[in-house]
Amino acid sequence: MKFLFALLLLLCSTTFKSFGQTDPNNIPKPPTAKLKIYEPFFGKYNMTSDYGGLKFDGTIEIKPVIKGWYVEQTILVKSQGNKIDREFRMMVTYDTVQQKYRVWRFETLPVIPFETTLRTEGADIILEMQVPSLKEGGPQEIIYNRYSMVSKDQMKILSEVRSLDGKVIEHVGVSNATRMKQNP
Repeated sequence: MKFLFALLLLLCSTTFKSFGQTDPNNIPKPPTAKLKIYEPFFGKYNMTSDYGGLKFDGTIEIKPVIKGWYVEQTILVKSQGNKIDREFRMMVTYDTVQQKYRVWRFETLPVIPFETTLRTEGADIILEMQVPSLKEGGPQEIIYNRYSMVSKDQMKILSEVRSLDGKVIEHVGVSNATRMKQNP
């Protein structure tokens, strides 16, 4: 029994050490180069949206977090008349093992159990989510959001529903954001 206990203790400590960050000469580094795509977008903005036929006002903030391992985006908006109060958070990192961006979404809507993919076109960031048809019996669709820096302090987010071959099915809305000036 003592031998079994000693063996289990040895296995547990070996496993623990192999998964922990215990080698000061081999410390993992954040995916800084892959997250550079977000640098022009970093900041806090006032945002207005015409989304789904409703007008929204609020803020969007995009910033590096957790020592540069992730980028966090937070959108806080209210519809005109404050009837709808939305919060949306997203975390992004680059997975060096899978060689792709990983995206986690958190929002004040029911959970959408589909993976969001991230890609770039030039300096634009494109987020897409393949979902079942929004209309009963229709083919699968893509929820498409394109983030563009129109100028140094102006961001535009285009939201559409697209077919799997990329054709626009429905223009959902446009959000325009102006970077807030920082106090010195």
